[in-house]
Amino acid sequence: MRSGVIIELSWGSAVGRGEAAPLPGWSRETVDEVIAVLQSVPLEALPFTAEEAPDIIGCPAIEALPFPSLRFGLESALLELTADRRSQSLARFLGCRDSVSLHALVAAGSADDLFAQARRRFEQGFSVQKIKIGGLSPQLAADALRAVAQELGESVRLRADANRRWSLKQALQFAEKAGPLPLDYIEEPVHTPQDLPRFQSLTGLPTAVDETLLDSPPPSGVAAYILKPGLHGGIGEVLRLARIAEQRGATPVLSCPFYSAVGLRTLVHLAAAYFPDTAMGLDTAELFAEDLKTPPTAHNGRFRIVDFEQRPDVQKAERIL
Repeated sequence: MRSGVIIELSWGSAVGRGEAAPLPGWSRETVDEVIAVLQSVPLEALPFTAEEAPDIIGCPAIEALPFPSLRFGLESALLELTADRRSQSLARFLGCRDSVSLHALVAAGSADDLFAQARRRFEQGFSVQKIKIGGLSPQLAADALRAVAQELGESVRLRADANRRWSLKQALQFAEKAGPLPLDYIEEPVHTPQDLPRFQSLTGLPTAVDETLLDSPPPSGVAAYILKPGLHGGIGEVLRLARIAEQRGATPVLSCPFYSAVGLRTLVHLAAAYFPDTAMGLDTAELFAEDLKTPPTAHNGRFRIVDFEQRPDVQKAERIL
């Protein structure tokens, strides 16, 4: 079960909503701590009368708040509020392109299940697939990725994610056994960030960082930064990291840490406004048994922004404040 806070701000008849949902096991804050701080936020310091997105993103009053998830939630609500106050859609306010490319998220308990799921998502139109392999042994992970690549052919691109589950020795075993693969990158292949440069130099495999950005300076020499505003400091900080990534030749990839329809809607718009047109990690909604709103369907591995124009109904959410 995923828990979080839907923040609703209003100015006259205009309304904006955002989601603050700490991710258990990764966020330093809890939902209860977010609620406690939210109650003490000085509303008069927030940019309710902002006219442009840059007046909101990176606002000093929000940057001063202690929790990344709360910063993201407030920034999201203020962006939507300002768009509504100006009688604009969020897409028009942010200057979004009309669609966002996605990678499929493939996570399964066994190599056989992983293979079946990858084939199903490919048939749904996903030519880029992020495959969770950290729960498998290096040998099984290598076998599974090879099987997926052989089955789906040259038109598929793979992104593997070990979630820091392997030692350097195990990660090197994976690289040795995997052989040539249509691999965009392997995300967080080693448990210790200090081992990442050695893994890169010994294998030549492209790598990506996610959790490393929580406890280490942004590294050079990687292929991608996986960015989550609710974990990595809010929207302003994520856009700063995205600029650093591009300056260093890495691809910034916006990723959804299992938000409800409210948070996902914000991320889809941010991806369409500020990120390159490469596959984003926003294909998470189908993992929910129930959500505030049935999510739009991807078409050939893309979300259409027009499908996210309608705001989710939050009546299912329990009112706290």
